[in-house]
Amino acid sequence: MSEDITPKRSESVIELAQKLIIINSEPQHREFEIEQFLWNYLLNLGFYLEKVPYAEKRNNIVAIYPKPEEKIVDHYIAFSGHMDTVPGYKEEDVIVKDGKIFGRGSCDMKGGIAAILISVESFLAKHKQASEKILKRKKLQRGIVLLFTVDEETGCAGVVSLTKRNTPLTQNLNKEFFIDFGINGEPTSLSPIISHKGVVWFLLDFFGKSAHASVPHLGRNAIELAAEFIIEVKKLHEILKSRNYLTINSDITPPTLNIGVIQGGTKTNVIPDHVHLEIDRRTIPGETADSAFQEIREIIKKFPGERIEINMEHPGESYQIPQGKENEYYKTVLGITEKFGVENAVSFMEGYTESDILYRYFGIPMINLGPGSIAQAHTEKEYVEIGELMKACNIYYEILTIYCWK
Repeated sequence: MSEDITPKRSESVIELAQKLIIINSEPQHREFEIEQFLWNYLLNLGFYLEKVPYAEKRNNIVAIYPKPEEKIVDHYIAFSGHMDTVPGYKEEDVIVKDGKIFGRGSCDMKGGIAAILISVESFLAKHKQASEKILKRKKLQRGIVLLFTVDEETGCAGVVSLTKRNTPLTQNLNKEFFIDFGINGEPTSLSPIISHKGVVWFLLDFFGKSAHASVPHLGRNAIELAAEFIIEVKKLHEILKSRNYLTINSDITPPTLNIGVIQGGTKTNVIPDHVHLEIDRRTIPGETADSAFQEIREIIKKFPGERIEINMEHPGESYQIPQGKENEYYKTVLGITEKFGVENAVSFMEGYTESDILYRYFGIPMINLGPGSIAQAHTEKEYVEIGELMKACNIYYEILTIYCWK
């Protein structure tokens, strides 16, 4: 029988979500206040805590219960979320109205963090009078790891910094400390998402030769060169859309390619000698950033004798949980969401998340599952529905009960 924890906790989750949202945590040195808030909150819950620095006053938080050195359990489940938001913070926007909590980060993803914290707090409160009692009774089957990161919105550099340091997550690879699976609280309208696209940016520079516009034959027009290149890129995009990608998830949509930036030329009467072009490429399972990079290099080869330089930035790989829809953790979590009335349309999302990093570097099978719609994320009137926030608390609590309690 599923338990509804929200009658006792509804005010708590609304209040906590508001407290988190009202903290300005835009990237570039503004995450420190929310980091301190979460640190103190988790300390009061009895978690072992580590700060993993990315930059000055920009620390990831790794929280573990029970403490690893106590060796009560050696298996854990994880919940993760990012502390930062996109720009656009206004304190006056943080209001509760019409069954919704408004404000920058309400949907992406402070609502999810609030639901994680309340469900964990409720779980610990129900299953222990005090920390010592729960451990002595040895009722705990798995421990809990909470991971809160910085700098997700500007390239996921915060979670990447975890891969360069010795943390309990590193020990996960050595099987000293094993995380069976994790929940990333990104906004998914509470549908469990097990696949997402990767992202890689290609930065290209086209070099020509300047000349007076009245004698174009004396120069090489870099804009025309870039235009010829773009025609070939559009041909590639059509090929990508028509390929038959054999995967273990039928919800996956085709890869995409977008020319997002073009800069070049100085005056109308001057043959331009340089153009800068930026391409956003979204990969799907079965592709890699390197394979996408090679496709662009093959186009460059069609222009022998021309000077075209290319660089690759922010290569984040596509993600798919092992075994796809047959994954046992996914099937259980899917069943939990259905018990709480979630209509699960798809298991794939177009955007990129930190789940890729957590699986690729630390071997943690991740499920993206959180309150809020991606359609509301980053918008001027961003909000999360209170009803969905409550439902998230129940779903997370049920996951904890099934996997962490004997």
